[in-house]
Amino acid sequence: MDDQQKNSESDGRKPELPGQTGEVFLAVENEVIRSHAEWGIQQQLFEKDDDWDLLVRSSAFAWPILHDALVERCILRIARLTDRAATGSSKGNQNLSFERLVRVLATEGHDDLQRKLQADLVELRQFVEPLTSLRHKVLAHSDVDTLLGKRNYPQVSINRVNQILPRIAAMCNTVRANFKLPHFHYDWCFGAWAGGILDDLRRLQRFDAIWDSVRKMEDLNVYELRRAILQVRRGASLKDASSLRLSAFA
Repeated sequence: MDDQQKNSESDGRKPELPGQTGEVFLAVENEVIRSHAEWGIQQQLFEKDDDWDLLVRSSAFAWPILHDALVERCILRIARLTDRAATGSSKGNQNLSFERLVRVLATEGHDDLQRKLQADLVELRQFVEPLTSLRHKVLAHSDVDTLLGKRNYPQVSINRVNQILPRIAAMCNTVRANFKLPHFHYDWCFGAWAGGILDDLRRLQRFDAIWDSVRKMEDLNVYELRRAILQVRRGASLKDASSLRLSAFA
């Protein structure tokens, strides 16, 4: 059974949790799921150099922008999860975050769980600090000294995000376990949703090569062309297709 099946069969996305705990937890958990989804999709599309080359060949301008948008969106979402429960000069901004969940747990008498999550949150904030700095200085605000190069630009590595995501998933599963809810696989293959884009671009590249070859050949009949296209659609390489007398494919 794959992870997707596990989640769909034992999901518990709408569990019966007591009081305000359930309301706040499900909202926080939704942010955790979306952060995993966004990060998984950007990794599926952009992690490998060959895939980067493939995407840039189709649009050298659009794909880098989409990459940055996915990364920045995920960073913002993670940073928000570690916000204080209340911020602002008069603490009037009430935030949905892990600290909000910790406060609700304390209010509703779940003391052991509250202490465990509080300790996890302190540790999590240390890992998230570079993301929070990037959010404050660049993504959510435009810090003058940073953007003018007078202050070091906050650095966030892929490895840093890869370390953070399992931690926030573990915190959610700690809550689930406390209330006897099924373990949820937050990291199941969201990224696979994007794999079809790369597959389609590869097919288009093969077809482009076919048509380029057709323009160079005079003795290619329709039957041979249809056979070549069928082979490519089935995943044959252009070199394999050359067996159909299409020497230009080799």
